[in-house]
Amino acid sequence: MNFFHSLFLAIIQGVTEFLPVSSSGHLVMFQHLLDFQGPHQLFDVILHFGTLLSILIYYRIDLKLFCGDCCQYLFKFRPFLSTTRFSPKNNRRMKENFRLMLQLGLATFCTFGVFLFGKPLFEAHFSSLKAVGFFFLITGCLLFSTFFAWRPEIKKKSKPIGFFLAAIIGLIQGLAIFPGISRSGVTISFAILLGISPEKGAKFSFFLAIPAILGAVGYQLLKINRGQVNLENSIDGQILLIWLLSTAVAALVGFLALKYLIGFLKDGKFYLFSLYMFGIGHLTLLWALFG
Repeated sequence: MNFFHSLFLAIIQGVTEFLPVSSSGHLVMFQHLLDFQGPHQLFDVILHFGTLLSILIYYRIDLKLFCGDCCQYLFKFRPFLSTTRFSPKNNRRMKENFRLMLQLGLATFCTFGVFLFGKPLFEAHFSSLKAVGFFFLITGCLLFSTFFAWRPEIKKKSKPIGFFLAAIIGLIQGLAIFPGISRSGVTISFAILLGISPEKGAKFSFFLAIPAILGAVGYQLLKINRGQVNLENSIDGQILLIWLLSTAVAALVGFLALKYLIGFLKDGKFYLFSLYMFGIGHLTLLWALFG
Protein backbone atom coordinates (compact mmCIF):
# COMPACT_ATOMS: atom_id res chain seq x y z
CA MET A 1 0.00 0.00 0.00
CA ASN A 2 1.21 3.48 -0.78
CA PHE A 3 0.79 6.60 1.32
CA PHE A 4 -2.54 7.68 -0.18
CA HIS A 5 -4.07 4.20 0.02
CA SER A 6 -3.13 4.03 3.69
CA LEU A 7 -4.66 7.41 4.55
CA PHE A 8 -7.78 6.55 2.54
CA LEU A 9 -8.25 3.34 4.54
CA ALA A 10 -7.61 5.25 7.78
CA ILE A 11 -10.39 7.71 6.91
CA ILE A 12 -12.78 4.90 5.98
CA GLN A 13 -11.98 3.07 9.22
CA GLY A 14 -12.49 6.20 11.32
CA VAL A 15 -15.84 7.04 9.73
CA THR A 16 -17.38 3.59 9.51
CA GLU A 17 -16.20 2.23 12.88
CA PHE A 18 -18.56 4.52 14.81
CA LEU A 19 -21.24 5.68 12.40
CA PRO A 20 -23.87 2.92 12.06
CA VAL A 21 -22.89 1.98 8.50
CA SER A 22 -20.70 -1.15 8.99
CA SER A 23 -16.95 -0.85 8.48
CA SER A 24 -16.60 -4.51 7.41
CA GLY A 25 -19.35 -4.13 4.80
CA HIS A 26 -17.67 -1.09 3.27
CA LEU A 27 -14.34 -2.90 3.26
CA VAL A 28 -15.85 -5.73 1.20
CA MET A 29 -17.34 -3.16 -1.18
CA PHE A 30 -13.99 -1.44 -1.72
CA GLN A 31 -12.30 -4.80 -2.20
CA HIS A 32 -14.62 -5.52 -5.14
CA LEU A 33 -14.74 -1.97 -6.47
CA LEU A 34 -10.98 -1.30 -6.43
CA ASP A 35 -9.83 -4.92 -6.80
CA PHE A 36 -8.12 -4.43 -3.48
CA GLN A 37 -7.35 -7.36 -1.18
CA GLY A 38 -7.73 -5.37 2.03
CA PRO A 39 -5.15 -3.97 4.40
CA HIS A 40 -2.25 -5.97 5.71
CA GLN A 41 -3.21 -7.64 9.00
CA LEU A 42 -0.70 -5.60 10.97
CA PHE A 43 -1.96 -2.41 9.33
CA ASP A 44 -5.52 -3.46 10.21
CA VAL A 45 -4.41 -3.70 13.85
CA ILE A 46 -2.99 -0.18 13.62
CA LEU A 47 -6.26 1.22 12.22
CA HIS A 48 -8.26 -0.45 15.00
CA PHE A 49 -5.87 0.98 17.56
CA GLY A 50 -6.51 4.43 16.10
CA THR A 51 -10.28 4.10 16.49
CA LEU A 52 -9.78 2.74 20.01
CA LEU A 53 -7.96 5.97 20.82
CA SER A 54 -11.05 7.86 19.63
CA ILE A 55 -13.21 6.21 22.29
CA LEU A 56 -10.60 6.70 25.01
CA ILE A 57 -10.27 10.40 24.18
CA TYR A 58 -14.00 11.11 23.78
CA TYR A 59 -15.00 9.32 27.00
CA ARG A 60 -11.77 10.13 28.87
CA ILE A 61 -13.54 11.76 31.83
CA ASP A 62 -16.16 9.03 32.17
CA LEU A 63 -13.56 6.29 31.77
CA LYS A 64 -11.25 7.84 34.35
CA LEU A 65 -14.11 7.99 36.86
CA PHE A 66 -15.27 4.50 35.92
CA CYS A 67 -11.83 2.91 36.35
CA GLY A 68 -11.13 4.82 39.55
CA ASP A 69 -14.46 3.83 41.09
CA CYS A 70 -14.04 0.17 40.17
CA CYS A 71 -10.54 0.06 41.66
CA GLN A 72 -11.66 1.69 44.88
CA TYR A 73 -14.75 -0.48 45.22
CA LEU A 74 -12.97 -3.73 44.39
CA PHE A 75 -9.48 -3.24 45.85
CA LYS A 76 -10.15 -0.45 48.35
CA PHE A 77 -7.43 1.84 47.08
CA ARG A 78 -7.50 5.13 45.20
CA PRO A 79 -5.60 5.01 41.88
CA PHE A 80 -3.07 7.59 40.82
CA LEU A 81 -4.64 10.91 39.72
CA SER A 82 -8.04 9.87 41.11
CA THR A 83 -9.70 12.65 43.15
CA THR A 84 -12.65 10.60 44.35
CA ARG A 85 -12.89 10.19 48.10
CA PHE A 86 -15.01 7.78 50.06
CA SER A 87 -18.47 9.07 51.05
CA PRO A 88 -21.98 7.56 51.11
CA LYS A 89 -22.78 9.31 47.79
CA ASN A 90 -19.53 8.31 46.14
CA ASN A 91 -19.86 4.77 47.46
CA ARG A 92 -23.22 4.40 45.69
CA ARG A 93 -21.66 5.60 42.45
CA MET A 94 -18.73 3.23 42.91
CA LYS A 95 -21.15 0.37 43.37
CA GLU A 96 -23.04 1.37 40.20
CA ASN A 97 -19.81 1.57 38.18
CA PHE A 98 -18.66 -1.79 39.54
CA ARG A 99 -22.03 -3.21 38.50
CA LEU A 100 -21.52 -1.67 35.05
CA MET A 101 -18.12 -3.39 34.85
CA LEU A 102 -19.78 -6.75 35.54
CA GLN A 103 -22.44 -6.03 32.91
CA LEU A 104 -19.78 -5.16 30.34
CA GLY A 105 -17.96 -8.39 31.21
CA LEU A 106 -21.15 -10.43 30.73
CA ALA A 107 -21.92 -8.69 27.42
CA THR A 108 -18.36 -9.28 26.20
CA PHE A 109 -18.62 -12.96 27.14
CA CYS A 110 -21.85 -13.24 25.12
CA THR A 111 -20.21 -11.51 22.16
CA PHE A 112 -17.29 -13.92 22.31
CA GLY A 113 -19.69 -16.87 22.34
CA VAL A 114 -21.45 -15.64 19.19
CA PHE A 115 -18.06 -15.11 17.54
CA LEU A 116 -16.96 -18.68 18.27
CA PHE A 117 -20.16 -20.26 16.94
CA GLY A 118 -20.63 -17.83 14.05
CA LYS A 119 -17.03 -17.69 12.81
CA PRO A 120 -17.39 -20.47 10.15
CA LEU A 121 -20.56 -18.86 8.77
CA PHE A 122 -18.93 -15.44 8.88
CA GLU A 123 -15.90 -16.63 6.92
CA ALA A 124 -18.15 -18.24 4.32
CA HIS A 125 -20.02 -14.97 3.67
CA PHE A 126 -17.31 -12.39 4.20
CA SER A 127 -16.58 -11.80 0.50
CA SER A 128 -20.18 -12.12 -0.70
CA LEU A 129 -21.66 -8.89 -2.06
CA LYS A 130 -25.15 -10.41 -1.83
CA ALA A 131 -24.67 -11.08 1.87
CA VAL A 132 -23.29 -7.57 2.42
CA GLY A 133 -26.25 -5.99 0.64
CA PHE A 134 -28.73 -8.10 2.62
CA PHE A 135 -27.10 -7.24 5.94
CA PHE A 136 -26.98 -3.55 4.98
CA LEU A 137 -30.77 -3.69 4.65
CA ILE A 138 -31.11 -5.50 7.98
CA THR A 139 -29.08 -2.76 9.67
CA GLY A 140 -31.23 -0.14 7.93
CA CYS A 141 -34.43 -1.73 9.25
CA LEU A 142 -33.09 -1.72 12.81
CA LEU A 143 -31.99 1.91 12.54
CA PHE A 144 -35.37 2.97 11.14
CA SER A 145 -37.22 1.17 13.95
CA THR A 146 -35.75 3.62 16.47
CA PHE A 147 -37.96 6.35 14.95
CA PHE A 148 -40.97 4.66 16.55
CA ALA A 149 -39.22 3.67 19.78
CA TRP A 150 -37.69 6.94 20.97
CA ARG A 151 -38.10 10.52 19.77
CA PRO A 152 -37.63 13.83 21.62
CA GLU A 153 -41.37 14.49 21.58
CA ILE A 154 -42.06 11.10 23.17
CA LYS A 155 -41.49 11.38 26.90
CA LYS A 156 -39.99 8.15 28.18
CA LYS A 157 -38.11 7.13 31.27
CA SER A 158 -34.94 5.25 30.49
CA LYS A 159 -34.76 1.72 31.82
CA PRO A 160 -31.68 0.73 33.80
CA ILE A 161 -29.24 -1.56 32.00
CA GLY A 162 -29.58 -4.76 33.99
CA PHE A 163 -27.68 -7.97 33.47
CA PHE A 164 -30.37 -9.43 31.21
CA LEU A 165 -30.38 -6.41 28.88
CA ALA A 166 -26.56 -6.33 28.93
CA ALA A 167 -26.48 -9.99 27.83
CA ILE A 168 -28.91 -9.27 24.97
CA ILE A 169 -26.83 -6.32 23.77
CA GLY A 170 -23.71 -8.49 23.96
CA LEU A 171 -25.34 -11.20 21.85
CA ILE A 172 -26.48 -8.60 19.33
CA GLN A 173 -22.97 -7.14 19.16
CA GLY A 174 -21.70 -10.61 18.20
CA LEU A 175 -23.78 -10.46 15.02
CA ALA A 176 -21.61 -7.58 13.82
CA ILE A 177 -18.98 -10.10 12.71
CA PHE A 178 -21.08 -10.41 9.55
CA PRO A 179 -20.13 -7.78 6.94
CA GLY A 180 -22.93 -5.24 6.57
CA ILE A 181 -24.09 -5.50 10.18
CA SER A 182 -23.03 -2.34 11.98
CA ARG A 183 -21.78 -2.94 15.53
CA SER A 184 -22.73 0.52 16.79
CA GLY A 185 -25.94 0.52 14.75
CA VAL A 186 -27.40 -2.73 16.05
CA THR A 187 -26.28 -2.34 19.67
CA ILE A 188 -27.59 1.22 20.04
CA SER A 189 -30.79 0.38 18.14
CA PHE A 190 -31.54 -2.62 20.34
CA ALA A 191 -30.75 -0.57 23.46
CA ILE A 192 -33.30 2.03 22.34
CA LEU A 193 -35.86 -0.66 21.47
CA LEU A 194 -35.37 -2.17 24.93
CA GLY A 195 -36.27 1.17 26.52
CA ILE A 196 -32.80 2.54 27.21
CA SER A 197 -32.22 6.20 26.38
CA PRO A 198 -30.11 6.86 23.26
CA GLU A 199 -27.33 8.58 25.22
CA LYS A 200 -27.10 5.80 27.82
CA GLY A 201 -27.31 3.13 25.10
CA ALA A 202 -24.52 4.81 23.12
CA LYS A 203 -22.28 5.07 26.18
CA PHE A 204 -22.78 1.39 27.00
CA SER A 205 -22.22 0.46 23.34
CA PHE A 206 -18.93 2.34 23.06
CA PHE A 207 -17.69 1.16 26.45
CA LEU A 208 -18.47 -2.33 25.17
CA ALA A 209 -16.52 -1.54 21.99
CA ILE A 210 -13.28 -1.22 23.99
CA PRO A 211 -12.93 -4.95 24.82
CA ALA A 212 -14.37 -5.81 21.39
CA ILE A 213 -11.70 -3.79 19.57
CA LEU A 214 -8.99 -5.07 21.91
CA GLY A 215 -10.19 -8.60 21.16
CA ALA A 216 -10.02 -7.96 17.40
CA VAL A 217 -6.53 -6.51 17.76
CA GLY A 218 -5.41 -9.44 19.92
CA TYR A 219 -6.85 -11.93 17.43
CA GLN A 220 -4.90 -10.38 14.56
CA LEU A 221 -1.70 -10.22 16.61
CA LEU A 222 -2.14 -13.88 17.55
CA LYS A 223 -2.43 -14.82 13.88
CA ILE A 224 0.72 -12.84 13.14
CA ASN A 225 2.58 -14.46 16.04
CA ARG A 226 1.59 -17.93 14.85
CA GLY A 227 2.88 -17.16 11.38
CA GLN A 228 -0.55 -17.43 9.74
CA VAL A 229 0.12 -14.16 7.89
CA ASN A 230 3.21 -12.98 6.08
CA LEU A 231 4.88 -9.84 7.33
CA GLU A 232 7.09 -7.61 5.26
CA ASN A 233 10.73 -8.62 5.26
CA SER A 234 11.75 -5.19 6.48
CA ILE A 235 10.02 -2.25 8.11
CA ASP A 236 11.76 0.98 7.21
CA GLY A 237 11.25 4.55 8.38
CA GLN A 238 8.77 5.35 5.59
CA ILE A 239 6.49 2.48 6.62
CA LEU A 240 6.65 3.54 10.27
CA LEU A 241 5.74 7.09 9.27
CA ILE A 242 2.77 5.84 7.26
CA TRP A 243 1.61 3.74 10.20
CA LEU A 244 1.93 6.67 12.61
CA LEU A 245 0.02 9.05 10.34
CA SER A 246 -2.66 6.43 9.64
CA THR A 247 -3.17 5.89 13.36
CA ALA A 248 -3.50 9.63 13.91
CA VAL A 249 -5.94 10.04 10.99
CA ALA A 250 -8.08 7.08 12.10
CA ALA A 251 -8.16 8.48 15.65
CA LEU A 252 -9.06 12.02 14.54
CA VAL A 253 -11.71 10.98 12.02
CA GLY A 254 -13.11 8.46 14.49
CA PHE A 255 -13.37 11.13 17.21
CA LEU A 256 -15.24 13.47 14.85
CA ALA A 257 -17.55 10.66 13.70
CA LEU A 258 -18.26 9.71 17.31
CA LYS A 259 -19.04 13.31 18.24
CA TYR A 260 -21.27 13.63 15.17
CA LEU A 261 -23.15 10.44 16.06
CA ILE A 262 -23.80 11.52 19.67
CA GLY A 263 -25.26 14.76 18.32
CA PHE A 264 -27.68 12.80 16.13
CA LEU A 265 -28.68 10.67 19.11
CA LYS A 266 -29.40 13.69 21.29
CA ASP A 267 -31.58 15.19 18.55
CA GLY A 268 -33.48 11.92 18.11
CA LYS A 269 -32.32 11.58 14.49
CA PHE A 270 -30.52 8.25 14.72
CA TYR A 271 -33.06 6.73 12.32
CA LEU A 272 -31.85 9.00 9.49
CA PHE A 273 -28.83 6.74 8.98
CA SER A 274 -31.31 4.09 7.79
CA LEU A 275 -31.85 6.08 4.58
CA TYR A 276 -28.19 5.65 3.68
CA MET A 277 -28.26 1.96 4.60
CA PHE A 278 -31.36 1.30 2.49
CA GLY A 279 -29.78 3.10 -0.46
CA ILE A 280 -26.39 1.42 -0.31
CA GLY A 281 -28.00 -1.94 0.50
CA HIS A 282 -30.11 -1.90 -2.66
CA LEU A 283 -27.21 -0.66 -4.77
CA THR A 284 -24.98 -3.45 -3.43
CA LEU A 285 -27.59 -6.10 -4.21
CA LEU A 286 -28.10 -4.72 -7.74
CA TRP A 287 -24.34 -4.70 -8.22
CA ALA A 288 -24.07 -8.29 -7.00
CA LEU A 289 -26.91 -9.51 -9.23
CA PHE A 290 -26.27 -7.54 -12.43
CA GLY A 291 -22.79 -6.00 -12.08
